[in-house]
Amino acid sequence: MIKRSSKPEYSVKLPILGKTVKYSPFNMRAERSLMLATQTEDQDELTNAVINTINDHISTSGVKAEDLSQAEAELLLLNMRAKSVGEKIDVTVEDPENEGKKYDAKVDLTKITVNTPEGFSDTIQIDEETVIKFRLPGLSTMEGVKLESEDEFSSTLAVIARCIAALNVGEESYMPADTPIKDFEDFLLELDTGEFQKISDQFFTKLPSLSTTITIKRPDKTSFKVEVAGLASFL
Repeated sequence: MIKRSSKPEYSVKLPILGKTVKYSPFNMRAERSLMLATQTEDQDELTNAVINTINDHISTSGVKAEDLSQAEAELLLLNMRAKSVGEKIDVTVEDPENEGKKYDAKVDLTKITVNTPEGFSDTIQIDEETVIKFRLPGLSTMEGVKLESEDEFSSTLAVIARCIAALNVGEESYMPADTPIKDFEDFLLELDTGEFQKISDQFFTKLPSLSTTITIKRPDKTSFKVEVAGLASFL
């Protein structure tokens, strides 16, 4: 096989990991792999393609896509794509003061970062003796969760159960290494509505995500700021 002697390399700071990671831009092999995986509409296959793509394009030792939070893995993926096809993309945003009025704008992909909403917590006190410590979902967290065949609550329950890093009930501690996911799901089902809502409000609905804020200037020279968030907004 003919190989290039060198390829360009860039770096990005992963704020949750607290580490700067070196990476190279997408190549055509990666573009093709992701395109084919997307066309299959199989979530597990797409996840594997993304993991393989990221791992093939990072050179920092000790960093693996499967160990990263989903938000930081997406940040890496976005930066790899930006250096390959261009750092600026076109987006359309709606004027918050004029419903239906939309403006075209450009977003600099290199300015996007991982932001954590106010009120987020990865440790939830259920009651005096019960505390759940969560880990941020990664790319493989959804593996085996068939969204197209499950109702929204069941899929949400499955994801939350897979994010449990430790469950402490009194003097007992339950860890993922020795506790079946089904046991965590059954425990969550035993919570009352208010307790489960606490998990949703403080953890699940406030997970760190990709976002950036852009300023839009109106024809009358006034302006407004709008947050563009979520990986899908930048692809």
